[in-house]
Amino acid sequence: MDDSKFFPDLAQQVIAGLQRARGDESAEEAVLKKLVKDYTAAARQAGEAGELMIPERFCEDEYEHHFSVIETAAGDSEDDEFRWREMLADICGY
Repeated sequence: MDDSKFFPDLAQQVIAGLQRARGDESAEEAVLKKLVKDYTAAARQAGEAGELMIPERFCEDEYEHHFSVIETAAGDSEDDEFRWREMLADICGY
């Protein structure tokens, strides 16, 4: 799926949101739920109705030429990165 028209803006919003919310798990979860909602809406508007693979797109480095948004937001904190990966996977029903 080509999400190049909306991925960069969403990625920056998520990075900023997670960095602001760091340590407040309900705020972190709200940022990630908004990501899923906004990404799904943008993908549907672009005509994509299939499997969106949101955790892979935002957590894995170089997944379809994307950088790891979660890793970028977490910086050097492996605890934050792990928590956010798990949260996003749970939100997406993995």
